[in-house]
Amino acid sequence: MVPSPLMSEMPQERDPQWPKPKMSTTAIIVMIIMTITAVMVTEFFLLAAYIVYKTDTTTGIADIGRAVAEIIAAITNNPPP
Repeated sequence: MVPSPLMSEMPQERDPQWPKPKMSTTAIIVMIIMTITAVMVTEFFLLAAYIVYKTDTTTGIADIGRAVAEIIAAITNNPPP
């Protein structure tokens, strides 16, 4: 009877990609911020388009812009322009 080789005795081929490369924390944070920014800009334009669609005028869009400027000013502690 021939003894079976143990797993530790078998030659192991290493994957050249092991360990798999990981994204740095900075890259992950930048991706999250960029995604949030893209979503917010898209929502702003969708809201503006909805206002124009419902009211057939662009007067409400300036109000949205001023509100966004006030929110940004409050977050960054800068006076609004």
